[in-house]
Amino acid sequence: MGQPFSFSLPPRDVPLTVRLQVLFGGFLNQFGWFFFGFGMLFVWLFLPHADLTSFYRFHGQLDHAAGTVTASQKAHFSEGGSKHHSGTPIYEHDYTFRVAGTAYRGASYATGYTYPPGTRVTIEYPRGNPSVSRIQFMRRTAFGPSTLIVLLFPLVGLGFLIPGLMLGWKGDRLLAHGKVAFGTFKSKEPTNTRVNNQTVYKLTFDFTTDTGETCQAITRSYQTAQFEDDQQHEIVYDPLTPSYATLVDCLPGSPRIDERGVIQPARFGSTLPVTILPVLVIIANIACLCLKLGR
Repeated sequence: MGQPFSFSLPPRDVPLTVRLQVLFGGFLNQFGWFFFGFGMLFVWLFLPHADLTSFYRFHGQLDHAAGTVTASQKAHFSEGGSKHHSGTPIYEHDYTFRVAGTAYRGASYATGYTYPPGTRVTIEYPRGNPSVSRIQFMRRTAFGPSTLIVLLFPLVGLGFLIPGLMLGWKGDRLLAHGKVAFGTFKSKEPTNTRVNNQTVYKLTFDFTTDTGETCQAITRSYQTAQFEDDQQHEIVYDPLTPSYATLVDCLPGSPRIDERGVIQPARFGSTLPVTILPVLVIIANIACLCLKLGR
């Protein structure tokens, strides 16, 4: 137990390239960023045009007034459709009406049918509030509340992304503040996962913290000989949560450690692939938000 560790004592300086690999790398992160980014494209495209308030604004008693369509045209959207068939067009209708001598204007949307200018229509509005109105049986925006389904993809993405970022944060903490102990191989159990037609095994190692607490570190690999042959392995663990531990050889981001135990910067060619997707998603969403607020 007196042999030296190959990993330096904490706190350690973790190069930015290594931090980026740990924070954004791995299946959970990359899959999560892809699904979140892909889904947000539909959110920004459709959700601002969804009628999400009428279900409560028009829930109570309504007043009615006679109105006139002043203009009608195809909106820039349609419903349904496929690769071989165009969807059903959505039509926008501008209208005017008067209440107590005051003129009001508005726009309503319908799918698949339109009224020509000059058509007399019934306008409905919440009792005493004609500033919020619509043509009866139409919507106040291009889409109805069912458009909320576009949130499904980004929510699925977040379901992967949040655990991935949490694991990345824990991995970064291990690199910077993790303490090192020697662990001994305890057991090997097969999992249901296979890599290159080889079974991936769950490997368990026992180790003792500097406070005398006995804990376990778990890793998974299909190449188990290297772990079973050696009697002892270096374990790095979180001093605040010793149950979060891993082998030094299995540290997240696979950092390179020199002979002094110092973490070396990761190569640009290995850092760029794991960071380009998160950066693009973040920039694209900030740009969409700025465009929305700038209107």
